[in-house]
Amino acid sequence: MKRPFIAIALVAIVALGIFYTVTLFLKDENELPKETVDQIAYYNQIGTEQRELGAYGKACECFENVLALDASLENYHTLADVYLEAERYSKYTELLRTVIGIYPKDTAAYEKLCKYYFEKESYSACKEIGQSAFDNNVHTDIIEDCYYKSAFMHDIYVGEFENAYRYYNGFSVVKNENGYSFLNANLRIEMGPYKSATSFTDTLAAVLGDEGKYYYIDLEGEKYLATAGDYEIAYSFSEGYAIVKTKEGKYRYLTTDCRLGGSEFEYATLYKNGVAAVKSDGKWYIINQSGAVIEGTGAYYDVKYDEDNICSNCGIIFVSDGEGKGYYPINLKGQRIGGDTYDDAKPFFTDNYTCVMKNEKWGFMDLNGNLVIEYQYQDAQPFGYGAAAVKTGNKWGFIAPNNRVVIEPEFEGAKCFTADKLCPVKSDGKWSYLKLLA
Repeated sequence: MKRPFIAIALVAIVALGIFYTVTLFLKDENELPKETVDQIAYYNQIGTEQRELGAYGKACECFENVLALDASLENYHTLADVYLEAERYSKYTELLRTVIGIYPKDTAAYEKLCKYYFEKESYSACKEIGQSAFDNNVHTDIIEDCYYKSAFMHDIYVGEFENAYRYYNGFSVVKNENGYSFLNANLRIEMGPYKSATSFTDTLAAVLGDEGKYYYIDLEGEKYLATAGDYEIAYSFSEGYAIVKTKEGKYRYLTTDCRLGGSEFEYATLYKNGVAAVKSDGKWYIINQSGAVIEGTGAYYDVKYDEDNICSNCGIIFVSDGEGKGYYPINLKGQRIGGDTYDDAKPFFTDNYTCVMKNEKWGFMDLNGNLVIEYQYQDAQPFGYGAAAVKTGNKWGFIAPNNRVVIEPEFEGAKCFTADKLCPVKSDGKWSYLKLLA
């Protein structure tokens, strides 16, 4: 009977020994030697005294010594605060960026950097730090406020244009009393005027010359391709094909070697993601670049396309099966996305959200057909490069994907932001441009 008790006692002794060994190991690992603790206390005392007296040279030196002896998060922040008081700004930001690298969830470091960069009007840096915080799932009111204010801080370029279009490949088409011209990313007219012009949806844009014939120019403004026919309208190239409208009112595709496709249509959109929409005998079809109808798609009553004559941005097309039956999204294989049908919809642009309408109010859906922003706006534009124009109270402003207002409603009209950080807006009957500073 004694043997089981002896065995249990031995196990208990061994376990207790292991516990004390681990405890001592952890204690040795976590606790600093007394000599080091005394040095830290000394430097902290001298550093604090010198800091209070405004002697930041010695104060910085002392707190740098503290950090060298004990690289704790608290000591990082103490030194950063002293750097800021000493106006050693580059060291301040460098140290806090080091903190973020070591402690990617440290809220205080993100907040300090965001506030500093915003106050110094370093909007790009503030936006960068805010985005880093979001990527690490760190969200606070301070970070979000600084981020969105920086991301959408802007100037307004007053252009006095009759119309203005989205930027593509560094250029936007604008219209004034002299005709159509191309505005570069520096907001200066670089090419034109022409009698008519379409956007650089690819590297060739269609323009109408003084002689009344359409031709194509490249990004340098050089006449690159002349059309042989006498066309009523010519659209720019996209994915190797342009569209021309004949004097007989038929639409045909044109290749970069100036060859016309054999088929004629009642209407046609530009190719995007390898597909386009064409109208024939009163019905719309989705075709590939060989001109064949995409397997799985149907004959539709209507298809939505944007001001650049594109229907399939982000690989999604809005179609309708009949008058009054609304619109629903399909993918490039003709498969329906989600279960909703909308009274109206606008094609996606660059981002994952676009606007859809029910009961005369606009909201936003994502690429999977989920409603992500409730129906609440008088009108809206699809998201482009992080923001969407929305109309409320008869004025247009801009929201972020979380429905936060980032530019207050003050415009008569607005379109989409592009990679050039520019967006056409309308005030006093004329179109100008918003230019983001970050």
